[in-house]
Amino acid sequence: MKQVNILMLALIVLMGGGFTSCMDGDSESPYDIAAYVTVSSYLGLDATLISDDGYKYKPTNPDFLKNKTTGEYVERAFVYLKLSEGVSLTQDQTKEYSVSIVDAQGLFTKTFCNRPDTIKNEYPIVQLGEAWATDRYYNIAFSFNGYATSPASFDMVPKRAENNTLYVKFVQTVGQKDVYNPLTAFISFNIPYLSAVNTLLSTYENPTVLKADDEGFIELVVEADKTGGTLQKEPLKIKLR
Repeated sequence: MKQVNILMLALIVLMGGGFTSCMDGDSESPYDIAAYVTVSSYLGLDATLISDDGYKYKPTNPDFLKNKTTGEYVERAFVYLKLSEGVSLTQDQTKEYSVSIVDAQGLFTKTFCNRPDTIKNEYPIVQLGEAWATDRYYNIAFSFNGYATSPASFDMVPKRAENNTLYVKFVQTVGQKDVYNPLTAFISFNIPYLSAVNTLLSTYENPTVLKADDEGFIELVVEADKTGGTLQKEPLKIKLR
């Protein structure tokens, strides 16, 4: 049975900002839906796919999403799905839709960095791309210089807070110097707990305190160093865990 390989980085083409897109029902496409999904599994025995726009899919071939090395389901994936015979996708997001997985790419997931003192190297980012948030993840596309076969690693480091706005630095911590070969990549970062963020911010020379609103939302601003300057994303409203 075909299984998905989870790569260090998922080099992908972004599909409409991470939202499910339905193909024309009269087309001859091998798939009906393309979506970013979180894989929900109970004890590794079953899997439900929850798309970033709130739909739930029950795959008839869930082992497609198992990591070849570990045999466990990947945490996040970009999937192409075919609706099962007789199933139609509606506006109802409370039901599960039976599908088969046509193709999939495991996505790289990380937690926000809580040990910035361990970062020894920083490499400039080429570009910050599209970003969006789900209930558990901050997702961002970006470009960096490197080679697909060479090691690379990235972190998201909380730097300071101003009331309900958190400024974080997106940084490449493993890479190659003096390389100009832009690659596009995508990472899903686990959204942290408010207490964990404030614990880290309290250790800085100039400590700050992040305050969420009554519903637990904050504004997240992502910054990154580029060659000769700084990149910054527009504030994005997210809900802390």
